[in-house]
Amino acid sequence: IRPSETSLIRFARRCAPVPRPGKSRGQVETIATSMRSFTMAGAATGAGVSAYVSIAAFGLCIASVMYIIQRWHAHNLRAHPQEMDRLLRTARDEPPH
Repeated sequence: IRPSETSLIRFARRCAPVPRPGKSRGQVETIATSMRSFTMAGAATGAGVSAYVSIAAFGLCIASVMYIIQRWHAHNLRAHPQEMDRLLRTARDEPPH
């Protein structure tokens, strides 16, 4: 028996770490997420690269991944418009937690 898509979406939202204070593990995720760029900057500085350059490179990596996700979403909207509309409607109609 396969669970409904609504229950899968709810389960994914409950299990995903929410990077904001006030949620379960939110404070820990916020601290860990904010420390990653500083850790990378420290490692790069030890390798002889400026902290500013390493933080800029990290930001460029994040922007690149976001751009790829945006393109993937646009492709899915073109290739599967009915399915995307149904999934987005399901996500929007779900009551907030």
